[in-house]
Amino acid sequence: MTALIIGVPDVARTTGSAVQRTQLDGRDYVITWQWNERIARWTMSIADQDGDPIASGVALVVDFPLLSLVTDERAPPGTIAVVDRQSPAIDPTLTSLGARHVVCYWPEA
Repeated sequence: MTALIIGVPDVARTTGSAVQRTQLDGRDYVITWQWNERIARWTMSIADQDGDPIASGVALVVDFPLLSLVTDERAPPGTIAVVDRQSPAIDPTLTSLGARHVVCYWPEA
């Protein structure tokens, strides 16, 4: 199955946050990217098309299915994960998300 790259707005790398609307498996979702300076880590929150929260503050960890613990039936049915385009794989930094690190979505099989 081919992965879809979820583009992270360039402004996220300069401001540490961004909000975008993204379609996954034919449904619209609102994704919020947030840099947490205190723990030096990106988090992602995802909401339905109306902005009602599905999952909040999910830490962006490389090569891990980010929504694997989410039981909300409104969550995207596929898999979202962060991929490091370089080696060795490290978690995304403030300036690497959307460049060295891409967020991918694999639709439900």
